[in-house]
Amino acid sequence: MATDIHSKRVSPSKLELELICPMSSEFFAVQENDEPGAEALYGSQVHLLGETIIRNALNLSEFDEKTKSVDEVIKELNLYDDEMQRLANLYAQAVIKDIEYEKKRTGVEPLILIETTLDLSYLIPNKECEMIGTLDFGYISNDTLVIEDLKTGRIIKKAGTRHDDGTPELLPQLGAYCSGVLYHYGSLYTIKNIRFVIHQERMNSISEMELTIDEFKNWESSVLKPGIERLFDKDLEAVPNKMCKWCPGKGSCLKRAEENLSIIDKKTEPSLMSDKQIEELLPKLDDISKFVDDVKEQAIKRLHNGHKFKGFKLVYGSTKRTFTDSEKVAEILLANGYQAYSKPKVLGITEVQRQLGKQRMSELLGSLITISNGTETIAPIDDPREEIKPNENKEK
Repeated sequence: MATDIHSKRVSPSKLELELICPMSSEFFAVQENDEPGAEALYGSQVHLLGETIIRNALNLSEFDEKTKSVDEVIKELNLYDDEMQRLANLYAQAVIKDIEYEKKRTGVEPLILIETTLDLSYLIPNKECEMIGTLDFGYISNDTLVIEDLKTGRIIKKAGTRHDDGTPELLPQLGAYCSGVLYHYGSLYTIKNIRFVIHQERMNSISEMELTIDEFKNWESSVLKPGIERLFDKDLEAVPNKMCKWCPGKGSCLKRAEENLSIIDKKTEPSLMSDKQIEELLPKLDDISKFVDDVKEQAIKRLHNGHKFKGFKLVYGSTKRTFTDSEKVAEILLANGYQAYSKPKVLGITEVQRQLGKQRMSELLGSLITISNGTETIAPIDDPREEIKPNENKEK
């Protein structure tokens, strides 16, 4: 894992947001706290475990260093659980299967790149800063370059799509990795085809995208390179979008505030809204709500640091009482004839699944699980959830 060497301002993992909103690169650059969250730490450990399984299975070593065994690495993982093992195994098995297939197909050993640090600073204009990326897995087999990426998040990512005219659109992170591999290794091979793969075992999703080398070069020159150059313009453009929640400036971005407040401030005639007006507003409601939460979070953080907002102060929303010594409390209650302990309670489904893993839980407890519908909500028409059937008494 090489997370510590990545630039705060620009890195492959940030490009999906930054190419849409160049101003976000400035927010990343001045971000005070860049500590990874719990999900990111968990994902890093899944990557390390998967890497170790692959290295051992394919007999890969880093120069003269002996690859650690899977058991040795597991002992070092403070977040290890059955789910981590499952995710790492499924990813490793898919990658190993790819390599074994290529060996049989071509009769030669592919060039394998695993957790490879790529210096992408050649993409930065005037070398204003470094740009480093870490490729999860890749290989070059005959005339084909394959870029594979493991993601452990709960939002499905696509390796790429094609527009109606056939023009490819890549996930920028994978495109940057591909650019780096071609820059550093491309002169040694005659590469004609490129395949991109995203593994999301947690979401039971594998996304693939294939391009010719010419298609990739066109995308690189028309999208990737100019997009990165825009991140170093004197006047950066802010573009509010669906990825604002990942930006450190989400609670203080003026452009985002202007866009959301303009929706709220719209004056309407004293009559019912038309269907068209409601349809225009529906896709923006969640972002308005999230924007309000982000501003509040940013204000609380500043108040904690001593800042003063006129007419406001920081208070506790509610208080919570807890016993400082549960054993002493139980002793006193029992001595006075009161019940001190509640009956044992079965763990919640989330905790049980964390212990057993999704598949094992289904095998053992599937017949004892019922799923109840949550609160009704509105979603885009392409949302994968099943549509609720309307009432028989239709709106008149």
